[in-house]
Amino acid sequence: MDEAVWKMESHLTTQPLIQINEEKCRYIRDGISVTVKLPSGKTVSKNALIMDFQNPKNNDFLAVQEMWAYGKVYHK
Repeated sequence: MDEAVWKMESHLTTQPLIQINEEKCRYIRDGISVTVKLPSGKTVSKNALIMDFQNPKNNDFLAVQEMWAYGKVYHK
Protein backbone atom coordinates (compact mmCIF):
# COMPACT_ATOMS: atom_id res chain seq x y z
CA MET A 1 0.00 0.00 0.00
CA ASP A 2 2.78 2.43 0.92
CA GLU A 3 4.55 1.83 -2.40
CA ALA A 4 1.37 2.55 -4.38
CA VAL A 5 0.70 5.77 -2.44
CA TRP A 6 4.32 6.88 -2.92
CA LYS A 7 4.13 6.29 -6.69
CA MET A 8 0.80 8.13 -6.93
CA GLU A 9 2.05 11.15 -4.97
CA SER A 10 5.57 11.49 -6.37
CA HIS A 11 6.88 12.94 -9.63
CA LEU A 12 10.10 14.29 -11.05
CA THR A 13 10.25 18.08 -10.91
CA THR A 14 11.86 18.03 -14.36
CA GLN A 15 8.85 16.31 -15.94
CA PRO A 16 6.40 18.46 -17.90
CA LEU A 17 2.97 18.72 -16.25
CA ILE A 18 1.29 16.92 -19.17
CA GLN A 19 3.62 13.92 -18.69
CA ILE A 20 2.87 13.81 -14.95
CA ASN A 21 -0.90 13.98 -15.62
CA GLU A 22 -0.70 11.18 -18.20
CA GLU A 23 1.22 8.98 -15.75
CA LYS A 24 -1.31 9.55 -12.94
CA CYS A 25 -4.25 8.90 -15.31
CA ARG A 26 -2.62 5.58 -16.32
CA TYR A 27 -2.33 4.67 -12.63
CA ILE A 28 -6.04 5.41 -12.09
CA ARG A 29 -7.07 3.52 -15.24
CA ASP A 30 -4.67 0.53 -15.11
CA GLY A 31 -3.46 0.33 -11.50
CA ILE A 32 0.04 0.64 -10.04
CA SER A 33 2.64 -2.13 -10.21
CA VAL A 34 3.98 -2.84 -6.70
CA THR A 35 6.30 -5.41 -5.15
CA VAL A 36 4.76 -7.71 -2.53
CA LYS A 37 6.77 -9.90 -0.16
CA LEU A 38 5.09 -13.25 0.45
CA PRO A 39 5.27 -15.10 3.79
CA SER A 40 7.73 -17.51 2.13
CA GLY A 41 10.14 -14.60 1.62
CA LYS A 42 9.67 -14.56 -2.14
CA THR A 43 8.80 -11.21 -3.77
CA VAL A 44 6.25 -10.92 -6.56
CA SER A 45 4.89 -8.05 -8.63
CA LYS A 46 1.20 -7.24 -8.14
CA ASN A 47 -1.11 -4.61 -9.59
CA ALA A 48 -2.69 -2.27 -6.99
CA LEU A 49 -5.97 -0.93 -8.36
CA ILE A 50 -6.93 2.66 -7.58
CA MET A 51 -10.48 2.43 -8.97
CA ASP A 52 -12.79 -0.57 -9.12
CA PHE A 53 -14.33 -0.12 -12.56
CA GLN A 54 -16.03 -3.55 -12.44
CA ASN A 55 -17.94 -2.65 -9.24
CA PRO A 56 -18.35 1.16 -9.09
CA LYS A 57 -20.18 0.97 -5.75
CA ASN A 58 -16.88 -0.14 -4.15
CA ASN A 59 -15.45 3.36 -4.80
CA ASP A 60 -15.98 6.54 -2.78
CA PHE A 61 -16.47 9.80 -4.67
CA LEU A 62 -16.45 13.38 -3.44
CA ALA A 63 -17.56 16.32 -5.58
CA VAL A 64 -16.29 19.76 -4.59
CA GLN A 65 -16.60 23.22 -6.06
CA GLU A 66 -13.14 24.33 -4.97
CA MET A 67 -10.18 22.53 -3.40
CA TRP A 68 -6.81 23.70 -2.10
CA ALA A 69 -3.81 21.44 -2.72
CA TYR A 70 -0.66 21.81 -0.65
CA GLY A 71 2.60 20.53 -2.09
CA LYS A 72 6.24 20.69 -1.06
CA VAL A 73 6.90 23.60 -3.40
CA TYR A 74 3.56 25.35 -3.87
CA HIS A 75 -0.02 25.80 -2.69
CA LYS A 76 -2.84 25.84 -5.28
